Amino acid sequence: MAFSLYDATIPVFQQLLGAADSLITKAEAHCADGKASEADIVGARLIDDMEPLSFQVKAIAMHSKGALDGVAAGSFSPTPGDYPDSFATMHGRIEDALATVGNWDRAAIEALVDQPMQFKLGEMVMPFTADTFLMSFAMPNFQFHATTAYDILRAQGLGIGKRDYLGQLQMRMDG
Repeated sequence: MAFSLYDATIPVFQQLLGAADSLITKAEAHCADGKASEADIVGARLIDDMEPLSFQVKAIAMHSKGALDGVAAGSFSPTPGDYPDSFATMHGRIEDALATVGNWDRAAIEALVDQPMQFKLGEMVMPFTADTFLMSFAMPNFQFHATTAYDILRAQGLGIGKRDYLGQLQMRMDG
């Protein structure tokens, strides 16, 4: 089978965004059971010099929806601040990302292969093609922040495991 940029990105984004949304729902239940406050969970960090859960959720939306928007525009720049401040806002960010990701069709994604694009952060500009940006920058960042969000919630005492992180697997259903 030939490499498909669509298959390497869209289903993975959908799977882990869906899992992240379910993890936020489990965090809500954890708080409803009186085990923590919403503010404590939203602001929780693994260690002092790492970003909080709110940033991790922002980042998974940015490195999925935002990355796709960026390759379509030919340029991607991370946005500072604007962290979601509640479980409801986190759900909204994830739902928005899922909607955007779901609107991409195979032909549109495959048409991006070899198209020039750049990553900009202040004065720094890094040249990519859309496919190398998605596979070597956006996807690793997306997975890092999804994993970190899971790790933060696990460290806060949520009864979650690897299956919760994986979400809905892409299984073959015809045999």
